[in-house]
Amino acid sequence: LALFPDGKSYYYPGTVADAKIGDAAKPGSASFLVAWDDGDAPSWVDASGTALVGRVPPVAEIPVGAPVLALWQGGVTGKDDDSEADVWFEAEVVGPGRSPDELTLRWCDGGQSFEAGPSGIRPFISALTAPLELKISSATGVGQPRPVSSSSLRAGGGSGRPATQGLTGRDTGGGDPADAVLLGEALAELERVWAGPAPRGGGAVAVNVNGVSGLHLCADFVDASEVEALRTVVGSHRQWARYTHAPAFRSSELASTIEVLDFAGGRNGDGSSSADGGRNRDGGRNRDGSSWANGGRTWPLHGARARALHLVEARFRHVFGRGVGLWSSCTSVDAVQLTRIGAYGSISNHWEAREVWREGLATVCWSELPVEGEMRGEASTLRMERGLKKDARQTVAVLVPAGAAYVLMGQAQGGTSACGMRQVGRAVCGCCWTHGVRLTGPARIGRQSLTLRAFAPDDMSDSTRQDSGAE
Repeated sequence: LALFPDGKSYYYPGTVADAKIGDAAKPGSASFLVAWDDGDAPSWVDASGTALVGRVPPVAEIPVGAPVLALWQGGVTGKDDDSEADVWFEAEVVGPGRSPDELTLRWCDGGQSFEAGPSGIRPFISALTAPLELKISSATGVGQPRPVSSSSLRAGGGSGRPATQGLTGRDTGGGDPADAVLLGEALAELERVWAGPAPRGGGAVAVNVNGVSGLHLCADFVDASEVEALRTVVGSHRQWARYTHAPAFRSSELASTIEVLDFAGGRNGDGSSSADGGRNRDGGRNRDGSSWANGGRTWPLHGARARALHLVEARFRHVFGRGVGLWSSCTSVDAVQLTRIGAYGSISNHWEAREVWREGLATVCWSELPVEGEMRGEASTLRMERGLKKDARQTVAVLVPAGAAYVLMGQAQGGTSACGMRQVGRAVCGCCWTHGVRLTGPARIGRQSLTLRAFAPDDMSDSTRQDSGAE
């Protein structure tokens, strides 16, 4: 998280692309070149305006009087009425909290006091006492980790030279949503560590999990080295679109906002097909209440990114194809979605566009950071619901370990051909399951995932789809 240099005191996520350790004669002169996740041009930001969003600090590391960033509980509406979640604002630590694991803070803008635990507090890098290690990439090759003393960040003390050459040839414009250099390095690393179609963990599949027909789970789909490479792939992307899921049953829960990137091999030959099933991408609201907060698009799927998709697809077919017949009616998958859920976020229960996809929605997921004892992160909860009446609704919670993959088929997916009412779009029914995600682990860290889907044939009309029992 870094202070965006527009004079408005707003902090936004980004990745360190370069660093200047500073001058010993100028305390606090360390600074970082931040490549902003939304695609804005990189900016130099002082260490006193930069915080590590992925590192949860221990309480003992946050002294009374320290300036920090604190996580706002709830949504924030911007100037264009866009709703944002996971927003951080400046605060000051004023004392201990009512429990040993909390502190009392006061917002710098407004002065109200509140309590928060370490998961909702981030010290500025200039205040850290632990050593840091920066991994900075360059256009000429993979950047090497280099230890950086946090004391030099606070009081200077380095050569005053940049840590490496700055990135050149960055592509964060309209041609691709990723940094071209970082994406190339990340995909090369994924290909290097990928075990092949058979996962190293064996690939055992639990069928019809917890009694939900069509929900199948492989707990060890990717190992720690593969997850680390997948994190790097996700981290190389900058232009994320924000999507709000309207809950399938309006009375059951609030809407949820996530970040997504859609890629498609091209129903129209150029990747211009709507890989989200026709959702409104102009910032408007769909009839079911779902909407894009900041616009979105489907990016072409080709080159190295397509090769990486084929690696993951081959494993899904190997693990789930023989046992449950995943994608038995199609030769290739042509749509992939990357998803990020914030640390306090969720995905509301919903149906994917029922008539758009062939049978088989396949997702592999992991945490954005490791946790103690598990490099892949902590488990999330897949929540399955069905039933029109609230008092008779059936709810099933499935614990999904980090590094696991699950597949939705039949009425667990809720496609038109499997629905007893032959519903299309996101029209409700009482026979099919909706699915959603909850982050319930104690570490409260974000979740990343990759979902593979295959478009239904164009020549299948709605009437044909209703008369056919197969995709």
